[in-house]
Amino acid sequence: MSREKTKVLVIDDESDYTDLVVLNLIDKGYDAEALNDGTLAVEKAREYEPDVILLDMIMPKIDGGDVLGNLKRIPELSRIPVLFVSALGDEGQNDDTGIIPKPTSFEYLVKRIEGAIDTEHDWKE
Repeated sequence: MSREKTKVLVIDDESDYTDLVVLNLIDKGYDAEALNDGTLAVEKAREYEPDVILLDMIMPKIDGGDVLGNLKRIPELSRIPVLFVSALGDEGQNDDTGIIPKPTSFEYLVKRIEGAIDTEHDWKE
């Protein structure tokens, strides 16, 4: 039985960061896309239908909290797990915070993505 690839949407205004994350995720077998403008997050999430979203907290046009609020107001998008990524984060933080530090190891990033997907899968069953 063939399993579809996990789809990860990376929303961050720093294109160098999103390019690197997307390339690494694709290399690990994920389906990943980037968006460098948070104002387009709802439109992109509807189009791409990600399994999880990595969302920068601090962006110039709209901050991550507002993007998250916009996503959560839409029923079909409200159940997508969102993990915040921030230079304000610390890899030593409790994983329950939902904040992934930037920069971080790719292994830690994958661990957090898989944890969010497992939690969402448990909720659906």
